[in-house]
Amino acid sequence: DTATVTIVVAAPAIDAVADTYSNINCSSFGAIGNVLANDTLNSNPAKSEEVNITVISGGNPNITLDNLGNISVQSGIVSGSYVLTYQICEKLNPTNCDTATITINVQDATAPVIAQLPVASTISCGLTPNFAQALATDTCGSVNLTFVDVTVQGNCIGSYTITRTWTATDSS
Repeated sequence: DTATVTIVVAAPAIDAVADTYSNINCSSFGAIGNVLANDTLNSNPAKSEEVNITVISGGNPNITLDNLGNISVQSGIVSGSYVLTYQICEKLNPTNCDTATITINVQDATAPVIAQLPVASTISCGLTPNFAQALATDTCGSVNLTFVDVTVQGNCIGSYTITRTWTATDSS
C-alpha cells in the first residue's frame, strides 16, 4: 500500500515589539538599550546572528541602531521625542519580517551656562556706559540670551548705577 505525507514548512513567527526609552539626558551618549530585548523568532528571543536589522524611517544623525540591535545616542542631541521604525528579517528566510517602532524621549536636565562676566566698573561723567556682551552655552542646543537694566540714581546729580541682569534660556 502507498501513502502520501505532506509536510508544510512555514516560516517561524517573527515578532518585533515596540520599544520606548525615556528620561535620556541630552548630554548622555552611548548605548541606551537593545531593540532585540523584546523581539522574538519562533517564540524564542531574537538573536542578532539570526536576524537582519534595518531602520525603515525616522533616521536621525544623532541616533544609531547597529546590526546587533544596540540603540545609541550622541551627546548634544536636542531634547524632544524621536520615533524610528525598524524591521527585523530572518536571515534564513529574508522575506519573513516584522516592523516595530523605537521611541526615544530626550530631556534637557542641564541649564545653560553664562560665561564669567567682567567685574563692575566706574566711568566718568558724560561718558556712555559700555557693557561687555555676555556669552552663554548649552549642552543640548541653542541659547536665547537676554538682559534687563535697572538704573538707580546716586547721591549726587548725574551719578547713577546701572545693574544689568543676564538671563540664558534654552528650549527646555
